[in-house]
Amino acid sequence: MDSPSRLAKIPVILLHTTGGPHSGHEQVLALARGLASSARFTPLVVSGATELLAAAKNDEISHLPLKGGLFGLRDRLRLRKLLQETHNAIIHSQDMGAAALARSLIRSCHWVTHVHTKRDAHPVPTGRKGKALREARAVVALSSAMGALLT
Repeated sequence: MDSPSRLAKIPVILLHTTGGPHSGHEQVLALARGLASSARFTPLVVSGATELLAAAKNDEISHLPLKGGLFGLRDRLRLRKLLQETHNAIIHSQDMGAAALARSLIRSCHWVTHVHTKRDAHPVPTGRKGKALREARAVVALSSAMGALLT
């Protein structure tokens, strides 16, 4: 078995689409810092929040701004091109907008794994609105109360 240092690093794209500093920035940064210290993963913070991108830059973590809003065509094309170059990546989302963006990217890059972290205690929406979350490869609940909503 190969040691982790000999294997290629897996890119983890941390999508974040919600606004202000109280909308999960610290969780995204904590995850990015943990991944950056790992020998197996390399994080890329993708967000429209300038505060989050500045914090990632200060921590010397790769970052990419979302310039066209949640579903900007140029942003989706840039992300799709990035994913097509890797052929082995993980997209992480923690809000419904990011989950929807991840779902739209995975339709054309089927080899990508989508992992969603459920932070809020709201049930998964029914119908089309919750489809992106239901189609994620894995959903991680941050508490047992949130886990109960997923089952």
